[in-house]
Amino acid sequence: MPGVEGQKGDRGIDGAPCLPCVNGQKGSKGDLGLPGLRGEKGQKGLCGDKGERGPPGLTGRDGERGTDGLTGETGPKGEPCAASNIESFPGKKGDSGLNGFPGSPGSKGEPGLVGLTGPRGEPVKSF
Repeated sequence: MPGVEGQKGDRGIDGAPCLPCVNGQKGSKGDLGLPGLRGEKGQKGLCGDKGERGPPGLTGRDGERGTDGLTGETGPKGEPCAASNIESFPGKKGDSGLNGFPGSPGSKGEPGLVGLTGPRGEPVKSF
């Protein structure tokens, strides 16, 4: 903001401007004037063009597992196979079953056969 204009200097002796006068030195800058009043708010401007669509965001983390739903009813039994005279291949052998419980003790057996009698031994001498 420009400063306040200073007062005009005196005119020559006879009141006429001085023709061959030499200009004096430039005066110092004037004091800053008071600020003006704030203007009214302007109208809202027009919106610009829409920008391009940005790249897709990162994939979010996996959500929590939901609870299992109820099991549905058993469906109807299927129809028998029309080509029941065709032989099929045997399936895979199943896993071995668990061992059974130990059985109770058996009954006492029959007496065995008696063996042949051996030869007679020599008498023992005592001392």
